[in-house]
Amino acid sequence: MRKLYEINEDIERVLDETYTMKIDDENAVDKATGEVFSVVEKLNALEIEKNEKIKSVAAYLDDTSAQLEHLQEKIKKLTAMKKTLENEVDGLQNYLLFATDNKGFKDDEIEVKVKESKRCDFTDETLIPEKFIKTEIKKSASKTEITKAIKAGEEVPGAVLNTYYSVKII
Repeated sequence: MRKLYEINEDIERVLDETYTMKIDDENAVDKATGEVFSVVEKLNALEIEKNEKIKSVAAYLDDTSAQLEHLQEKIKKLTAMKKTLENEVDGLQNYLLFATDNKGFKDDEIEVKVKESKRCDFTDETLIPEKFIKTEIKKSASKTEITKAIKAGEEVPGAVLNTYYSVKII
């Protein structure tokens, strides 16, 4: 099966006088091969082939999009299950810390060890003295402002306004 861009190039070759020489309103000669052909018949054949290719690609895209949506739903469900299990683990660990008075537990079948660590938590960050405040400077370009400037006719070095298209299979 030929690629869609090859079919589009063939359509262009039939219509473009760089490649063909018209004999009359219905017939032409391929300058490269010398083939005499009916423009209408050749275009019809190429358009049918192109339409079949487009339908095939659209059907494949529709199927692939459905698979992606299915995976996204699964990911949402798995993420929710993960969060539930994380909460359960936290709750059980907190219970063991409470039940063992943060000391751990040991018998013939199982051992629960408790490790102590220290971590600084903020109760009110606005009360922290200035000498402990770290200033971070982050530069970033404003896509919104650059888009407005380019649309207004201003040239912005390092930026271009591209056009993107999306496809929806109905």
